[in-house]
Amino acid sequence: MGTPREVIVTLIGDAAARARVASLLREFAGAPGVCLTPAEVRARLRAGGVRGLIVGWDDRGGWSAAPLVAEVRREFPDVSVVAYAEAGRTPSAAVVELLAAGAHQLWQHPYDDSRLGVQALLRAADRTNAASLVYEAIAGHVPPVARPLVNLYLRGVEGPVPVTEAALQLGVHRKTLRNRMDAAGLPAPTDLRAWCRLFLAARLLDEPGRTVEAVALQLEFNSGSALRNLMRRRAGLAPWELRASGGLAFLVSRFGAECEARRRAYEESGGAGAAPGQGAGVPPAALSRVAEPAPRVRRRAPPDPSDGRGSGGLSAGAGFASSRAAWC
Repeated sequence: MGTPREVIVTLIGDAAARARVASLLREFAGAPGVCLTPAEVRARLRAGGVRGLIVGWDDRGGWSAAPLVAEVRREFPDVSVVAYAEAGRTPSAAVVELLAAGAHQLWQHPYDDSRLGVQALLRAADRTNAASLVYEAIAGHVPPVARPLVNLYLRGVEGPVPVTEAALQLGVHRKTLRNRMDAAGLPAPTDLRAWCRLFLAARLLDEPGRTVEAVALQLEFNSGSALRNLMRRRAGLAPWELRASGGLAFLVSRFGAECEARRRAYEESGGAGAAPGQGAGVPPAALSRVAEPAPRVRRRAPPDPSDGRGSGGLSAGAGFASSRAAWC
């Protein structure tokens, strides 16, 4: 399975901040690699075994670390990058520059200076990096109309995003989402969410030393068994079999074949080839014109003669209900 990637390299110019970061990392990650220059960072990365890189806004010589971050993202895509900033000391422009260069997460001193805080930061950076790599791997199978939903599912850092919430964030009705996925030849939104979680799991499991239980915890599965069951349902393989078959690359090829079959069925049937109940009859050219369902108008029930008011009058409360119904 190869050597686990556990070494975390730090490049922070300020000596006190560098010692503080190294001390926090040592509590759960062992002795981290501490580098003083970009050349030392490159040497450690080329040696392999590096899980993540933590960089301040400048190195000991006062040079901006943003070019190095961009270089690491380009040449070492498996390495997660965390930008380190100190409240009241690090210029805001420098933080923006590091994030624009490709840093996955921001460590803010003193707010994140705890063992749990740093662990959460590193897990989030790993997931963000995995999401970027998965998105690149499956982009060829995802038409532009579906990419916002796929991107949202991959980058949901607080667990799987419900379909209703995804539709709300994208500003459409959930039925519109389903119609768009059907016409794009993709699984229904709920199934697509499961695929995205499985893609992320496969990407993380591609790295040496990661266990199914650790990946399940990171991706908000209830247990390692839940992740194993999802793999068997979607890929028909156990985690070790998926690794042996090519991991993420195998899943992407299977997903692509399924999507291609859906598109052919849709086109051959003139828009009626989607799975039953999944937006049949909506041509791809009309995706942008799928109407939202009209809001329901709440009608006031006729007055009850037995309430003492008769049919000719309304109480103040009933009058309010009548005026409110016009807005509902």
